This record gives sequence, C-alpha cells and structure tokens, in this order.
Amino acid sequence: MVHLLAAIPFRDGWDIRPIVEVKIGKVGGEYTMVVVRDCEGNQFCPDAPQLPPSSVSQQVQVAIVVVPQRPKRDDPLLSIGLIVHYQVEQAVAGAAELPAPAAQTTV
Repeated sequence: MVHLLAAIPFRDGWDIRPIVEVKIGKVGGEYTMVVVRDCEGNQFCPDAPQLPPSSVSQQVQVAIVVVPQRPKRDDPLLSIGLIVHYQVEQAVAGAAELPAPAAQTTV
C-alpha cells in the first residue's frame, strides 16, 4: 500500500489524516471495527470516531503503510510567461514599467 488517508468530520469540514497502520478487531464480541494509527501515533476508529480504540478487542494487524520521506524540492523556475504576467500586473497597478519586447527579455 502506498498511501492511505482517513477523512473524519471535524467542525465545519474534514480532518484528513495520513494512516500508517490498520488493525481489525471486535466490539462487544460481535461487531467488527477498524482501528487505524495516523502518522503522529494517534489511534482512532474512523467508522466511529467517538469510540475509544481500547474498547476494540482481539485487534489483528492488517496493513502497514510505509510513508517514505519526501525529498526537498527546489523552488520552481520562473518562465518567461510568469515574468511577463507579473510585470503586466505591476504595470496595471502603476508600480512598474511595461514588459520589454520578447527579443529583449532575459531568460
């Protein structure tokens, strides 16, 4: 498994949590319930957020999600189009000169 997220209702929106471990257990001896652990170590039941994970017995691990460390990316390079767009915005606002013709624009 490459990536797993849980979306839990929270206030007026959703609380999105990356999941790193999935377990299945029993509640009350008859109902099956999923217990997950997020990347911060919090355990919860996504189907019943109010249910404490400790109340789920006979937990069996089903999956582990390995989340690799993302490499740091360099800032994106500015294209000529973005530079010209920025210069036009500034000119409209009265803060800069109009962009130079394409032949004089530095790349």
